Amino acid sequence: MSRPLRIQAAGTVYHVTARGVARCRIIRDRGDYETFEAILARTIAKFGWICHDFCVMGTHYHLLIQTPEPNIAAGMQYLNGCYAQSFNRRHGRVGHLFQGRYHTALVESDPHLLQLVRYLAHNPVRARICASPSDWTHGSYHALSRGSPLPFVHPRTILDQFSPHPQRALDALRDFVEGANRPP
Repeated sequence: MSRPLRIQAAGTVYHVTARGVARCRIIRDRGDYETFEAILARTIAKFGWICHDFCVMGTHYHLLIQTPEPNIAAGMQYLNGCYAQSFNRRHGRVGHLFQGRYHTALVESDPHLLQLVRYLAHNPVRARICASPSDWTHGSYHALSRGSPLPFVHPRTILDQFSPHPQRALDALRDFVEGANRPP
């Protein structure tokens, strides 16, 4: 029986996740994270995606991606394929790195997008890796919370939910994500 086709539509926002096969580590060290970030940036540029947010953990990652063209499948094949090849070469391993296909969920509203931003930021806190979402350097919230978003991340859609004034929007986002300093 064949797998169902993925929903692909222009302008769609996706919450994308991928996990290491058998929950193995997909990030072992800083070099892996830097490689993943570079390949993610290259994928975003190549496929014309808009990255709203991302978080990379040791065994999995999350992306909030908007696709102006219906190309999520091609982009994810490129991202996961390039990263897996690089990881395997670097660590002298062979075989699959990712468990099955990546997972996508459609982001259907602005409140849903904001809840996912909070969820991604708290992922390392829930895993007891750090005390505060802004402490986790392997994702976009760390840089954004300090007022210097990564060059390939476009947080305007998120910040505009809070205020048209950039500093007020950033303060409100920080309060929304970290105000209670507890996982949602």
